[in-house]
Amino acid sequence: MKTFLTTPSQLPPPVNRIHYLAYRSAMCAQCDQFASEIRINYPSDWKRIQNQVASAVASDLLAIYKGDLQWSDDIECDLRCTVCGATFQLRCETYHGSGGTWSPAANE
Repeated sequence: MKTFLTTPSQLPPPVNRIHYLAYRSAMCAQCDQFASEIRINYPSDWKRIQNQVASAVASDLLAIYKGDLQWSDDIECDLRCTVCGATFQLRCETYHGSGGTWSPAANE
């Protein structure tokens, strides 16, 4: 299984080093592999990310607290690290094909 991008140089604009460090500071060793924002442009991107997230949920690294990982017109799934509570969002609009993102959520 591929891991999520985890270095500032791998992050797509406009996510820069400052955003990266802000995300990383709120995460633990268990969930920092999910720290980068990833753009979903194609169904294959969605399937890859969905598989990685489903594997993390099955391994009890992340827990879904809102939504689900099922294909639909608008996919919205909020997840939380089972150790530190850092939150993540998976958003994808599939009906019109405008894509979506996987990203750490803003700290509440």
